Amino acid sequence: MKDLQLLKDQWLSQKKPIMLFTLLGLPASGKTYFAEMIEEILENFFSDISIFDIDEIRHTHFGYSFDPDKEQKVRDILMKNVVEEIKKNRNKKNKNNIKQRKTQKDSLLHPSLKIKNALIIIDDVNYYNSMRHEFYQICKEYRCLYVPIYIKCPLKVCLERNKQRGKPIPQDLIKDMFQKFDEPGEKYAWDESLFVFQSHTQKLIDKIPELIDKIMERLGLWKKEYQEQEKGNIEKAANHNQLKTKSRGTEGRNEKQQCDQFTRDLIHTLYRYSAGDAPEEDTPKNVLNEIIDLLKKKKDVSVQTQKHMHLLSEIKNDFVSWVSSKNISPNTLSYELFVEFLKEHYD
Repeated sequence: MKDLQLLKDQWLSQKKPIMLFTLLGLPASGKTYFAEMIEEILENFFSDISIFDIDEIRHTHFGYSFDPDKEQKVRDILMKNVVEEIKKNRNKKNKNNIKQRKTQKDSLLHPSLKIKNALIIIDDVNYYNSMRHEFYQICKEYRCLYVPIYIKCPLKVCLERNKQRGKPIPQDLIKDMFQKFDEPGEKYAWDESLFVFQSHTQKLIDKIPELIDKIMERLGLWKKEYQEQEKGNIEKAANHNQLKTKSRGTEGRNEKQQCDQFTRDLIHTLYRYSAGDAPEEDTPKNVLNEIIDLLKKKKDVSVQTQKHMHLLSEIKNDFVSWVSSKNISPNTLSYELFVEFLKEHYD
């Protein structure tokens, strides 16, 4: 196991954005314990740590009784407080990072990397992926690092722990959440947990090096993405999302090239959609979802998994050949046609 002091030195040597630890897990799974221990263990890793406990928000504004009709108001307060905390930290200067002169390398860093090194922890059940997506979108909007952490614990253990709490919530409510719980990453790639903590069997202090390693890895990808945008690749990325062949200019291309380009654009759109980006207004979401489901069902292919990229390339080539064999004009290519291809060609 890596030495915690060594990890700390490596950690503090890098510029970082505000991080949003979004906890998810059943009531009494150990989320509050995890949040408090993280605050204690990583105290010297961050210049500021804030914990937003939805139970405290609920108790402060609406008392200790659980009222489903008021839950949306509770969540609205939570979201508002989180955004305000992000804005507050963005406006603070981190004195340790102030330099008289910026090097050329520093000047390329996104402004989000030059702000106060803050951590915000969301202590909530977040049992629907739509709930998690709200925090994911906040991170995209304010360019924070989204860190979903799954506090996993068997239902039986959660129910037993709940009985022992001072103000337990109804047991049937926990059972209902268990039945409705959206397992992270099952439907969307952006929803996959960066870190899973088995609160009933693991010691957090033993898992901290793994957590830091995974954050550092994701941070590297985050920096690369936003540094590219700083260098002017935003427009280039937007052009990739133009899926219609005519917008690309088909002059001078043969039919095979046009079909190949259409399929590349389609796969790129599927990738971005799976990552949580909204498709263009005229893009049918229901068809995108059908394509993703068919790829998984018929070819066991996940759009967001890097190891499956070669399989997607094979599917692209199969589609081009299929279109050619049926003498289909490139001008009539569509999402629906790709669905037809998947159903027919891989049956």
